[in-house]
This record gives sequence, structure tokens and C-alpha cells, in this order.
Amino acid sequence: MYLIVTGDSFVDRDLYNRKYGKYPLWPEILAKKLGRKLILRGISGMGNSFIYGSMIDELWKLRTDDVIAICSWTEFERVHVTEKHRSRRGRDEGGEKNYQGYAGLRVIMENLDNLGYFNRLECDTRNVRYMKAFEMVCEKAYHLQGPYPYPRNENGGHETFLTEELERPFIPSFYRCFRNNVFEKNQKISYTISDKDGHPNELGHSELAKLIYNTIMMMEE
Repeated sequence: MYLIVTGDSFVDRDLYNRKYGKYPLWPEILAKKLGRKLILRGISGMGNSFIYGSMIDELWKLRTDDVIAICSWTEFERVHVTEKHRSRRGRDEGGEKNYQGYAGLRVIMENLDNLGYFNRLECDTRNVRYMKAFEMVCEKAYHLQGPYPYPRNENGGHETFLTEELERPFIPSFYRCFRNNVFEKNQKISYTISDKDGHPNELGHSELAKLIYNTIMMMEE
């Protein structure tokens, strides 16, 4: 019985150990709640091609149907490639690089978005394809919207677009809600590391685990 989670920095155990803290991340909490062995592959800055490819790799290695799989999708603009580069010794060495922060690419994406092409070129032709393929290879596949907004459909609304396209359960974005502090009993409660850092803190991961667990239990009934 396995739980596989792939994603970006929001489920990067190594990043949290080094930068934030060694408290449990939501996949670790969820695995205990479900009584399943966790396989977690989260790497900071990776795009949806990596998230999808990592999930396929793990499913292929396990070759069992007793799996709950969750892809914690990231922003659509991230372009992740495997490239070759020359080392100082003249060897061709493979390497992974994330072009999310490349200024030229961001300008192109913004222009396409302004012209109304972003949905067709960037969403339909690549990212949603990963999501739909993920649904086909795993019976218990769950989509988790990560910390970033997705392209809008013609009627507006990020979640609306994806729920129209996808068949398997889709957990809408609550990461963005965590960026806004929730007030309860006149006390300010934060679910993120800080106002400038939207990564979930310990309370945020705990709440994420509860929401995802409840979603899975509802779908399993």
C-alpha cells in the first residue's frame, strides 16, 4: 500500500530540512493517516514535466494497483529540460535546468498571455496533457493545485478551466488562501512561512493534510 506524491518546493523534504524546519510535510502526515508507505519526490523549482515524469517513474517501478497518487502541480510557466553541457574536462554531461526565472522567456509568456494565446499554446498543448495522461495511468489519481494560479478559460476562473478538462478528483487551490492570514477570535493566524514566503509552515502542512485526507475519504466512499 503506497502513497506517491510528486511536486516542487512545497513538498521538497530536503529544502525544508535546510531552510524552514524538520516538521512533517503534508504528504508525510497524510501517509500516516492513510496507513500507507510514502514515496515523496519533490524538488524545488521543477516544472510539470518533471512532476509528471517522476510520477510515471515511481508507478513503473512499483507495478502495483494499490497506490494513491497525488501530483502537486506547479505553475505552467516553468520550463524544465534535460540538457547537455561541456565539463572542464571536455565531457558531455547531462544536467537538469529550470528556466522559470529566465527573463526572456517570461516576457514571451506575458506577451502571449496579453494576446490571448496563453491558454491554447501553453495550457492545452502541454500542461493539461500531463494531467490527463496522469489520469490514464493510475486508478486513484488526484490533482492538487500548487501555489500558483493557472491559465483562465474563456469564462474566467482558474479552477473552472481545469475541472472542465479533467475527469479525476481535482483539489482546488488553497495555497493562495494561506497567503492571506485568516482571522479567528480576533487572533491573526498564518499558514505560511512569512508574508513574503508563501511556503506552508507547520500549521499549513497540517491543514493541507486534513483537507486532502477528507477529499480522498469522500471519493473512496
